[in-house]
Amino acid sequence: LGKHRVSVSFYEESLYIEKLMFGEDASNESIGHILLNMSAEYVYLGRYKKSLSILKDAQQMFESFPDGERGLAEVWTNMGNAHRQLGHYNRSVNFYQKAYKSAMRLSDPNKPSLLVATTLKNLGNVSNDLGQHEDALAFHQQSLDMTVLFYGEGVSHPDVA
Repeated sequence: LGKHRVSVSFYEESLYIEKLMFGEDASNESIGHILLNMSAEYVYLGRYKKSLSILKDAQQMFESFPDGERGLAEVWTNMGNAHRQLGHYNRSVNFYQKAYKSAMRLSDPNKPSLLVATTLKNLGNVSNDLGQHEDALAFHQQSLDMTVLFYGEGVSHPDVA
């Protein structure tokens, strides 16, 4: 927990510096990613509502960017993670599905995508939480297959171990 608290303080300091440099109402990709990272740390700390509050700001920011869809996919994923930890499984599914749709739009259909694989894994995890074990297995298998394609057959990697 100590490392996550330290991380939050570094992200808060980074956010402060960005706002000093670009103005209090600044909106740029760097700030969006600071907010995403900070929200993930709050999930690790069990402060899910704080994470969701930060993610709303990040969402508004990425929605204002012409090329903000990758950031939005990360926002949806983090929102899904926070809601899952709160036991809001159906909300979590909705956010993971949004992340999946964004990941599919961002990915080359002829290449495996870790972004798509991650969203499939998350959908598998929440399906398991909902007791939908066959769906969970199918999502996890798709995620594993795509991850193996990405890294290559026979490659030793924790995501395919």
